[in-house]
Amino acid sequence: LGYAEAVDGRELGWRWWWSPHNEHRIPLPRLFLVPLLRLTGDFRAGMHLEVLVEAAVALAMILAARRLRGRTSFADAFFPLLWLSWSNVEALLMMHMLSFVLPTAMTSAILLWIATRSGPLTARDSVWIGACLLGLPLCGGPGVTPAPALILWALYAVWNSFGSGADRRAGVIEMLVEIQVDL
Repeated sequence: LGYAEAVDGRELGWRWWWSPHNEHRIPLPRLFLVPLLRLTGDFRAGMHLEVLVEAAVALAMILAARRLRGRTSFADAFFPLLWLSWSNVEALLMMHMLSFVLPTAMTSAILLWIATRSGPLTARDSVWIGACLLGLPLCGGPGVTPAPALILWALYAVWNSFGSGADRRAGVIEMLVEIQVDL
């Protein structure tokens, strides 16, 4: 079964969601593409979504640079030129490229968080970063690649967020309770 069956409204079982597409298992990008295809009936909608996601990453980077620098600079034009350059045109003409764009956006979001935040992780930050880290491997190979380094950083950040000894154990328990309350 391909994406044409998704547009027809057929029931898509677990086997389809986990089936490889060009040697990649991409259930998370499919989770975005199937409703989009059913809503629009147009295969180009996935391409538009890819451009919107990359534009959002470029905007987030401009805003992060402004936050760090205190003002906007002409140098910030680098980010849209990087993410929305003509070199990506052919790649963005394939709906499957969402499986490359989503992990890039999630990795960029985590790195932007690291660059702009100071202080210990809050429970809300931990949930948000954890959701991104869980989503990365569900995007296939491009998501699996950055995941180990980011997971190691997240474990270090959580461990470092708390003091030492008993304070650390109490802090971890407090964070877990706070996460449950937020959910």
